[in-house]
Amino acid sequence: LRPAIDLPPRLASPRPSRKRGEGPLVGMLGHWQPIEGQEVVLKAMRLLRDRGRRMRLRIIGEASTAEEERYRSVVSGMIKAAGLHERVILEAAVGDLSAFIAECDLLVVPPMQPSSGRLVLEAAACSRPVIASRVDGLAEIIEDGHTGLLVPPNDPRALADALELALASPPLRAEMGRQARVRAEERYALESMLDALEALWRDDRAAGMTTAAPMMPAE
Repeated sequence: LRPAIDLPPRLASPRPSRKRGEGPLVGMLGHWQPIEGQEVVLKAMRLLRDRGRRMRLRIIGEASTAEEERYRSVVSGMIKAAGLHERVILEAAVGDLSAFIAECDLLVVPPMQPSSGRLVLEAAACSRPVIASRVDGLAEIIEDGHTGLLVPPNDPRALADALELALASPPLRAEMGRQARVRAEERYALESMLDALEALWRDDRAAGMTTAAPMMPAE
């Protein structure tokens, strides 16, 4: 069964405004675990800086265990060591997910294992493209090159290349975001999916009634 999202009729979120010289904002949400890919994103960001590309990164994630808190500290240390502390913001939680996504120019979802793809659909609802790992769950939702970009998991260079492509072209980001919203409406809208399930149930019920054995008349 495909994932679904409630998509009430609404206008797509407008392109976020930026101050002069302020780089695009990339958003990331996830648990503080190595398989979520925070280190991969930071390595990609460092490559982009070496190429002269500017971006800001906002990572949302709450450390709910001692192990997650330790990993968060490791990532924080990486940020400082790479000289990215002025370009990366770490936050524990987000109050309004849609508002957070609307503030971003795009989202990055780089897990190293299958994902439900819920965040990709939330981004599509706001007409924001996603750069994601080509893993089960994400590869089925994102149409590569049209609604977002897919890269091999745990590949900082490939992620940097995809980010560079998207960050360099606001029109490309806008078009991928537009197509993401259209695709979500056509394939993943909760109302449409419920209608399809109801129609399927009715077809199955009608077929069952048609093929049922006729009752024998009483003697």
